[in-house]
Amino acid sequence: DADIIWFFNAEFYFFLYLALFGSHGKRIVVTLFRDGYHHGALSGIKQKIFEAGQKRISGCISAGPLFTFKNMPSVFIPDYMYDPDTYDRSLTESKEDYAVCLGTMGDEKQLEELIPAFSDISYPLVVAGRFYDKERYARLCAAAGSNIEIRDTYLSDEEYMHLLCRARYAVLPYLHENYSAQTSGVMQEAVFADTVVITHEMILKGNAIPGVGFKSYDDISDDMLSGAKSAERNRSILKEYGRLRNDTYDKTGIKKKYREFFEGLK
Repeated sequence: DADIIWFFNAEFYFFLYLALFGSHGKRIVVTLFRDGYHHGALSGIKQKIFEAGQKRISGCISAGPLFTFKNMPSVFIPDYMYDPDTYDRSLTESKEDYAVCLGTMGDEKQLEELIPAFSDISYPLVVAGRFYDKERYARLCAAAGSNIEIRDTYLSDEEYMHLLCRARYAVLPYLHENYSAQTSGVMQEAVFADTVVITHEMILKGNAIPGVGFKSYDDISDDMLSGAKSAERNRSILKEYGRLRNDTYDKTGIKKKYREFFEGLK
């Protein structure tokens, strides 16, 4: 009986349902963390169904700043907001010279490329998160250099924030074809923690977040991560992170955007 039905993180089969059966006269709102289906054997067909389902939607809350949708109105509202009560303590943490890779260690993380890249340099890397594939974990540990620590663990919120806040860098080893049009919680929280993001340059561009970009894992070097030039570059990046916290991710501003979005639905 609701006037508006809001679907959070709607996926392909939801849009297939809308395309086939419609919205039953309801105003439908969706929150999306990707802008469509662009890769894979069935991507063309899935994208057409995705676009057909959009016609049944009254409004979309897009978690990506550059996402575009052909057949439905959308507004960019980040899925993370900067709450000083939660994150301000992170800005008081003293940084240490290491990089972190955090989160569930699934197939979407290109660890087989990341581990050799860091093994070829001296900069420390901590990989921490749950490995569901224990054989993969064992292979990566065997291949890791002495500067790399790999933990198969479920991190508590406190442990996660401690590692992220003290690290100088947060590495996101994602396939750029997917994450250049998809958001990352770790990336957004790195902005809140003044931890410089390292990832493929297309992912930085797609998420409109500055950081240290690379085209290939072979680009990662000690010179990229340490020294006077990198320190100057990082200061410029962190200045932009401060602006993003006070603008794009501001708690009051995000609440205002949500209110205006729902008030404007027709």
